[in-house]
Amino acid sequence: MKNKIPRILITISFIAVLATFFLSFALPKVWDFDVWWHLATGRYIVEKMELPEKDPFSYAVNAEENQKIKNPLGMQFNLQQYWLAQVFFYKIHSSFGDAGIMLLRGLLLMLTVLVIFGSFIRLRVSYLIGFPMIYCVCFNILGYIGERPVLFTILFASVAWFVIDDYRRNSSRIFFFLPLLMLLWANLHGGFIIGIALITVSAAGEILSYLLKRDYMMDRKKLITFCFVGLVSVAASGLNPMGFRGFLALTPQYQALFQTGTQEYYSPFALYKNRTYPVNWWYIFMLALFPVIAVLRRGKMHITHYILLSGLALMSANAARYVAFYVTIGAMIMTAELQALMNDHEDKISTIRARFEPVAIIMILVSAILFSAGYFTPERMVFGKATGSSVPEDAVDFMQKNKIQGNIFNDLGIGGYLEWRFYPEPRVFIDTRALNYTTMNEYGWIINGRESIQNDTLPPGKVPLWERLLTHYKVNVIFICPHDIFGNVTPVIFRLIASDEWVPVYFDRVALIFVRDAAENADVIERFGIAEDDLYNMLIVNISSSAAHVRTNPFYMISLAEIFYNMQNYKDALTAFKYADARLPGQKYIQDRIKAAEEMLKAEEKGNSKEKL
Repeated sequence: MKNKIPRILITISFIAVLATFFLSFALPKVWDFDVWWHLATGRYIVEKMELPEKDPFSYAVNAEENQKIKNPLGMQFNLQQYWLAQVFFYKIHSSFGDAGIMLLRGLLLMLTVLVIFGSFIRLRVSYLIGFPMIYCVCFNILGYIGERPVLFTILFASVAWFVIDDYRRNSSRIFFFLPLLMLLWANLHGGFIIGIALITVSAAGEILSYLLKRDYMMDRKKLITFCFVGLVSVAASGLNPMGFRGFLALTPQYQALFQTGTQEYYSPFALYKNRTYPVNWWYIFMLALFPVIAVLRRGKMHITHYILLSGLALMSANAARYVAFYVTIGAMIMTAELQALMNDHEDKISTIRARFEPVAIIMILVSAILFSAGYFTPERMVFGKATGSSVPEDAVDFMQKNKIQGNIFNDLGIGGYLEWRFYPEPRVFIDTRALNYTTMNEYGWIINGRESIQNDTLPPGKVPLWERLLTHYKVNVIFICPHDIFGNVTPVIFRLIASDEWVPVYFDRVALIFVRDAAENADVIERFGIAEDDLYNMLIVNISSSAAHVRTNPFYMISLAEIFYNMQNYKDALTAFKYADARLPGQKYIQDRIKAAEEMLKAEEKGNSKEKL
């Protein structure tokens, strides 16, 4: 009976923690920019009963002059590679709404955790190792709760490694279902390449171990079977709309364009350094754990484990989107190595464990209770969209209610939601798929208020580039965010405020709408037109709120300073720039802007002195 009580307490603790993490995965409101174009594409596939050959949503991408794109395979990849996940997401949303998407997200992430937990059970991992590792995995996964097909890749990568490792150790028959897993995976998300990498590295590691007669897990017959099933699995993954041609789309030039401004492709350490993202200490811990285990298990750690952990660690350090894969697959590998280390020193550890086990059990139980109790609050138990941060639902309602028509120039991030709400008309300019080189470049020129490509300043008598592009595309509505994902105020806003061609008619935390000063918009302008000073004040309130909420991010303070500077309020601009400098010292741009504000302030004071004389 005494032996059963600790097991019961540990089991209760695990259940409480896993249940709480499931809710923490499921209950954040639908927020991801990409989910909406995935839903819109799923709807298109279901209604048309075909995969899109060209972009159904953008007038700019489909413009005749933009058809000679440099990477047609990249376009096809983004249009067709996710088709099964998109249909599945759409069907779930059609039946259960936003709640269905939220619960699906929670389910896929929790299944990932359960696969990892299952690997611990198969390896008979001690709860002293397993419980902290589950915490590490779950807290890391909390940073990757966007509602996108990549959730399938996070799950399937864990399943693939579980299946491969279980066959290596136990000759499990479930391994023979790997081709079916790869076939399904390849039609859900392009991340199936990770599965191919796991198969390839495992096969290479086992062959090398066998040839060197060092720590190999398979005899000749088993190794041949493994390689054969692996080859069949790789071949099965080619049965998708792109086949293996999708890899040709991943050219450095295409990837560089697609990754520009996308937070998940930045190194997590760059995000930490710039203070745009809080340091993920759970990830840092797991990153540091690998070399420690490698030293403690030197000469005993399997070569496959070395290769996979090294590769995944480098990938995750290079781009934040790969952290989830290092954490999930790495947790299974490192836990296996830690358990092997514990087994090697069982005599010493058993005495220590017997002495501290009651304390450990109490700590586990208390941590589970506190964590669970701290999470269950009524305000968390709400389904819906993140309308206060990333989903411009109210702004779209405003456009539809007032029947504002015409071509839209839109912010990259919210393009997907506009496609979901507006399709088939009006169509948008762009979304986060980055389908077309020309359109991406033109988007950058417009959103940044670029006046000229060749010159830093616009030659006299010339119309600014951004304005010419809006005229060329016959844009009637500009639908943008007040600031980007890093906190930088959208530069073209200042150009639009100064222009006689555009009038702001709507503003909230998520979206800002301008309409062209034309006869067809006269009624909307008369009823909803926003004065210049009022718009500046709205921007100040918006940015100030974010700057106060995220106290380490310097870019909100820079944005606030730029707003004051454009208002010719140089005193407050200087103060804000100095606050930004305190948050991120030594940045040349901030130092230059401080000097510019000081010079303008001196000139202003000098002018005031002359007026008094």
